[in-house]
Amino acid sequence: MNSTQIALEKGMDAVPCVSGWCGKIIESQNLNNEYGIATQRLCFQRGPDDNEERCAYTVWNYKKVYMCLCYGDLCNGTMKTTIANSFLTTISICLIRWLI
Repeated sequence: MNSTQIALEKGMDAVPCVSGWCGKIIESQNLNNEYGIATQRLCFQRGPDDNEERCAYTVWNYKKVYMCLCYGDLCNGTMKTTIANSFLTTISICLIRWLI
């Protein structure tokens, strides 16, 4: 459920983080199957020094977890894939030229 859908639910509030930076922690080693896995959301007082959103495995309270740092929308959106898209486009063009 994202922040636009919260308003439709009775008894639920989505409080935005004051700094704008939020975190999402998923306690799972298998990200392909998140059903029934504990997910925790939190606010950060400030963002990372480079102001870049990111997700990575880290250790939190002595557990290996998957953590995302996001700016806005409670970490419900998708990460930007512009680099991956341009890389795939370049590879595709090179492959087509090689085949022709």
